[in-house]
Amino acid sequence: MPSVGAAKLLDSITASLRRGCPTVPPDLYYRIVAFSRPRSLAQIWFRTRGCRYRIQGGGCTVCDYSVSNKPTSRRMIESVAAAISELPFEPQTLVLSASGSFLDPWEVPAEARTGILRLIARRLPSTEVIIETHASTVTNETVGACVALVESERLGVELGLECTDPTALKFCLNKHLTLPSFRRALSVIASFSGVRATANILIGIPFLTMAESARSAIDTVNWAFGNCVDRCVLFPVNIRPYTLAHWLCSRALWSPPTLWDLVNVLVSVPAAVLDRVDIAWFAPSKHASPPSAETLVPPGTCPQCYDHVVTLLTRYADGLNRHVVRRELANIVCTCKVQRDSSTGYSQPLGDRLLEAYKMATLELLGPEVWQQKRAQVTEELNDLNTAENAQHWLHIP
Repeated sequence: MPSVGAAKLLDSITASLRRGCPTVPPDLYYRIVAFSRPRSLAQIWFRTRGCRYRIQGGGCTVCDYSVSNKPTSRRMIESVAAAISELPFEPQTLVLSASGSFLDPWEVPAEARTGILRLIARRLPSTEVIIETHASTVTNETVGACVALVESERLGVELGLECTDPTALKFCLNKHLTLPSFRRALSVIASFSGVRATANILIGIPFLTMAESARSAIDTVNWAFGNCVDRCVLFPVNIRPYTLAHWLCSRALWSPPTLWDLVNVLVSVPAAVLDRVDIAWFAPSKHASPPSAETLVPPGTCPQCYDHVVTLLTRYADGLNRHVVRRELANIVCTCKVQRDSSTGYSQPLGDRLLEAYKMATLELLGPEVWQQKRAQVTEELNDLNTAENAQHWLHIP
């Protein structure tokens, strides 16, 4: 039986949770998200109508960058120009973020994309530009159009991979992505000599224990470098309102990641690739302008060690003596670290965890009639995940 019933139900659940989510404030057209002077790197966000997957469905279970009234192409170009003017230095690397995919013409029309890249080529002629986009938007036409405006040695494409397990992508993240489609995108990028590929990887996937999610992140890093990705970025999940991750946490159905979960993954990254593994979203940006109005909850530790851990992670993010910083992080002794490392996690197979949460969310958000209609097929699909092989793979045994 094709696995469509449970996935469609998850999409309906996440869509229901978006109801009442505020739109982007009408006067907010761009933000300086973050910057790092040691790395000469800056990230800017400009307003678009929003992510296609968020608007046309439920979107991912962990993120919500909101939606907006559709701005004109001219407004998008002007927004990027204004953001560049506010940067405190001329960066060697500029990360360019829309609310979803820079290469999706539904979100960023070709006219806007062309105008923005021409602007950057003119204003920042020596800067590397990294564009964030979904793997499905990467084609010979879209990448070729970018290379025609920004020479290939100055262009990078950053893609959300999150993890390499199809079960987690579909049933935990509601991510519309397959590994073959991601490989196809990497093949397109590689066909343009000099263009670099970056893969974003999540730590703290809903429904998984932290041990499972850490293993997933490490496996995904290894897979990415084995498939010609140039850099990886580790993202510990921040809890955002109007997401399934928030709903699960508020009902004690899942525990979000802490900074120790990020540290545990960093400690396990092969030393040979450490300089190509970046981190982000581990703490609120001190340089965001204007400051974010979101009520998101970032990962933390206890008050006794938090400042020390964040200081070291910031040094790592800035590219300062990463091998030394990693060793210092691994050697921190704190009660909260011991407690996190000793957590046993779930005793249920993943299919059972999903079924319990899907049922609760459907009854609460969509109504008992919907659950009655979907129950049989969804139960069968999720029970199929509890085969001996899958149960052994996902069941965390400390």
